[in-house]
Amino acid sequence: MDEGVIILFFLLILITVLALSCIGLFVVVRWFVRRLSDGRSGAATQTLSLPSQPPMAQQCVNCEWRPSAGAQFCPICGARFLTKQQDKSVRDLEITLLQITRMHDIGAIDQVNFLELRTRIEKERELIIFPNGRPGVIVRRALSTIPLHAAAPRRTRSCACAFCR
Repeated sequence: MDEGVIILFFLLILITVLALSCIGLFVVVRWFVRRLSDGRSGAATQTLSLPSQPPMAQQCVNCEWRPSAGAQFCPICGARFLTKQQDKSVRDLEITLLQITRMHDIGAIDQVNFLELRTRIEKERELIIFPNGRPGVIVRRALSTIPLHAAAPRRTRSCACAFCR
């Protein structure tokens, strides 16, 4: 009986060593194949990525105020709390403005075109954040839209009455 237990013990050790050898060989072959293919096989490796920070609560893009639950507009500045798509659009506009500013700084865009592009980008941003206009701001017509030749003619003093003075 002692010889049977010893034989079973050696068989168990032999099977364990053989299993570990096979697993090790499989790992080495897999590593070697990945090194040869260098990721050109077309199969994308899936990885689990966790956000580095917990998702932030929604905040105003204009004044960075954190709203109470269910609010649609900022109580401080009156800006609309944006959806993800609107937030992405605002960020894209800010990136575009940064790029045209860089292009203007290196001389690729002249002053007139830079100011026109910057004005249009800022107006688009304002329309996204303040769809009904900024609260408390009176909308006035820009002076630059009135042609210079359309200005009212100057009156000359032709009479001495109090009304014409």
